[in-house]
Amino acid sequence: MVAGLVLMVFYFLLTQIMFQNSDKPRLSKDIIKAQYDVLGPLCAQEWAAIGGIALFALGIATSSIHKIQLPWIGFAVLYIILVLGFLSKEDFKTHVDWTFLIYLGALIGLIKTMSYLGLDISLGQKFLWLGTYMKNNFYLFVPMLSLSTMLLRLFIPNTATVAILASVLFPISLLNGINPWVIGFIILIMSDSWIMPYQCSYYLLFDELTSPKKLFSKPMILKFNFISIVFRIAAVYASIPFWKSVGIL
Repeated sequence: MVAGLVLMVFYFLLTQIMFQNSDKPRLSKDIIKAQYDVLGPLCAQEWAAIGGIALFALGIATSSIHKIQLPWIGFAVLYIILVLGFLSKEDFKTHVDWTFLIYLGALIGLIKTMSYLGLDISLGQKFLWLGTYMKNNFYLFVPMLSLSTMLLRLFIPNTATVAILASVLFPISLLNGINPWVIGFIILIMSDSWIMPYQCSYYLLFDELTSPKKLFSKPMILKFNFISIVFRIAAVYASIPFWKSVGIL
């Protein structure tokens, strides 16, 4: 919440500074109305999706009352949508990001396995110096982790960077009494940043699709993206007092 607010403010300010011009939007109310008419009203599947999200959010908000574990709430919402026919068997197979879910499950299983085999203790001893900074000087640990993440991203993809750093640092954070969620959040927010175009697949795709029309300035986008890395680190620093106040740091 805090990091998102800080990033949003910085992004708006930087956009206003770098991309401000005198052009006026040329979208009329008639065009917008025509687009709404083409979309039409919400269908049953869309209402079911909204209802499922609301039900899941309500289950999370009242978890301290009903004592039902969150995975079972998620399964209940999924089963309701399947039973009522809002999600077909074919949609369930093709429209769910199974690659990401398998990756996430494997990552969680890897951490559990390392803890069961005692590898977390071994890693904690080998990276004791890093755990010392993590525990005693978290403000200095943040740039160390950020720099390590960015260096790895120069050579390996985003998902591999997250898997490597999480496998090493999660056990160390547990040994030092720090919630692994905090470490994971910093890894994710920094691993998603990029400096060179080859590091970002969706930028390459966007560039390929729009290059004939020359819709944007590549140097300006790369400059904007480089500066935004500083915003990410600032967002993490701004979140530290909040994390401490809720007891996860």
